[in-house]
Amino acid sequence: MKEQGSSPRVRKALLADLSAILEIDSLSDPMSWTGDAYRAYLSDLPGTCGLVVSDQAGIWGFAVARRVGDELEILKIAVHPQRRGQGLASCLMEELEKTARSWGAPAWILEVRESNEAALALYRKFGLEIRGRRPGYYADQGEDALLMTGVLPASRLND
Repeated sequence: MKEQGSSPRVRKALLADLSAILEIDSLSDPMSWTGDAYRAYLSDLPGTCGLVVSDQAGIWGFAVARRVGDELEILKIAVHPQRRGQGLASCLMEELEKTARSWGAPAWILEVRESNEAALALYRKFGLEIRGRRPGYYADQGEDALLMTGVLPASRLND
């Protein structure tokens, strides 16, 4: 079992982080991705972003996103169950917001399970709102996906 270390920091994800990302994903999502699915986001391909949040004890969370038109699309964001509720997902969201600004993307978009109350609260905190629904999107339980979008506030867009 990992123990908490120093203050967490967010950094670019590397291929060397893949095993930790896969572990966190498998603990967080019944429809976890394969290593091959993550490789593009752990490279330097333009318009892709992979991040991890870590401390001295290890990697505790990750996020992957891509640029689609003028939006940053958040594809995955997850935090290890032992460290949920400690602000690590907010740290990742703050860094994704910086990435969106650096790409000149004034908006972001994502899909989230309707039952994921913690994620919904996080995304609302960052200004995303529910704009649509995909019925039965999550095949493992037939659960709906909620489509959320948000525009970065101009005051933060130009930071």
